[in-house]
Amino acid sequence: MRARIDTRPDMNIAVDVTGALNPQTGQLHWWFHTVDPMTGDYPEDTTAGFLPPYNRETGYEIGWVEYRIKTKTNLATGTVIANQALVQFDFLGPFGPAPKDGP
Repeated sequence: MRARIDTRPDMNIAVDVTGALNPQTGQLHWWFHTVDPMTGDYPEDTTAGFLPPYNRETGYEIGWVEYRIKTKTNLATGTVIANQALVQFDFLGPFGPAPKDGP
C-alpha cells in the first residue's frame, strides 16, 4: 500500500505512507515520510514534520495510528488478540516498544 497525504492548507507538507502486511505472521509495517508537496523531497526545514513537537508541559510527544483487523475464521470464541507497537524515529537506533502511558 502506498499513499501520499497532502496536509495543506493546515501544514505545508505532505506525508508519504507505505505499508506492508505479512499475512503469515500478521505483522504490519508502516513507514511515514514527511515530504515537500511541490518537490517530493525531504523539506528544507529539518524541523518540519507531521507529528506534533515535544510538549514541554506534559512531557509527551503524541502520535497515533488507528487500524482495524479481521480475525481468522478458525479462532475459538474468546481468543485474545494482542498487539504491540515498535517505534523508530528518523532511523536513530533500534526499534523500541511504544510506551503505554507516555515516557
